[in-house]
Amino acid sequence: MAELDVGHHCAVEHCGQLDFLPFVCNGCGKVFCLEHRGKDDHACTEATPGRAAPAGGAAALTSYACHVPACSARELLPVLCPHCSLQVCFRHRHQVDHACVNLQEAAPRMQRTQELVRGITEGRRGAATAAGRRGARSAAVTARVQLMKTKQQAVGEQGIPQEERLYLRVRLPRPVGVSEGQQQQQQQEEQEERAVFVSRAWSVGRVVDWVASATRLPNNNHVASAKTWRRAVEIVGAS
Repeated sequence: MAELDVGHHCAVEHCGQLDFLPFVCNGCGKVFCLEHRGKDDHACTEATPGRAAPAGGAAALTSYACHVPACSARELLPVLCPHCSLQVCFRHRHQVDHACVNLQEAAPRMQRTQELVRGITEGRRGAATAAGRRGARSAAVTARVQLMKTKQQAVGEQGIPQEERLYLRVRLPRPVGVSEGQQQQQQQEEQEERAVFVSRAWSVGRVVDWVASATRLPNNNHVASAKTWRRAVEIVGAS
């Protein structure tokens, strides 16, 4: 049966042990078994660092020295940095570990990104806050103008004290049972709001009755079976 091509034989001539996990000497670059892995155990010749091939009949084996200063490790397979193409060992394979010349510092780049994101976020937040303040001021001004117009246009009983007046803007309903011409006229009037003031002490029923009387709408609310209004008076604003 043919011998499997696995592992390597110890480079010591009188040993030659087949080792499945061989050791590469970081001095001479030869492969040894566990027993002869120490430099003194195999009388290491301290070969020049770099590629080295064992001689004396042992199987040819190439090892690769790490080019990081003060590191004497060797690898059976080349470990090249993809950024600077430097031959390193497995322990120094990362850019930061072998001081790669093409290393880009991540911290400053991340810091710049965070500052940019923070600036955009704060700018949007500031714009939204300013827009909210402008919107609130605009709504407040509109409400004050609307109140002034309502008070100027409002009609009501003059005997109601000023501090007791409740100003309303009402949209009137269209009565049922009117002629077509009257209906068209009433529909046009329905689009117009009326400004009135009533007493805060009045009940809702009294307010509706007074609005109907003031706007000359037929009002039979005192009759249980009467259906003269399609819908009740609609209050669209109060001040």
